[in-house]
Amino acid sequence: MGTLPLGCLPGASNAIGGICLEPANAVARLFNQKLANEVNNLNSVLPGSRSIYIDMYNPLLELVINPLRSGFTWSTWPCCCSPAAPVPCLDASRHVFWDIAHPTEKAYQTIIPPIIQQIQQSFA
Repeated sequence: MGTLPLGCLPGASNAIGGICLEPANAVARLFNQKLANEVNNLNSVLPGSRSIYIDMYNPLLELVINPLRSGFTWSTWPCCCSPAAPVPCLDASRHVFWDIAHPTEKAYQTIIPPIIQQIQQSFA
């Protein structure tokens, strides 16, 4: 499983006004590319096994860039536990992120079904 768009996590993006920090995202993309290549290498050297790379970066980035499309109000402002919001919000379903690093339950419910389809297709 690849890493998330690290520059869009509230811990990074809120440090610069809620805008995704592109250098951190570039590092995440490079890591994900190298991981995907290694997964492919494993498949070629271990023909009796099947490994797949799961992209978490792009589905979560889509929620951050277009939150309203999936019913979110806040894409880089966490529901809980930041210096500006030490008490949990009243409606976590409006937030993409629960805290400065973790998506909310609704965010996972949005991005996981397509990932499950990807996994099923890979093993079909």
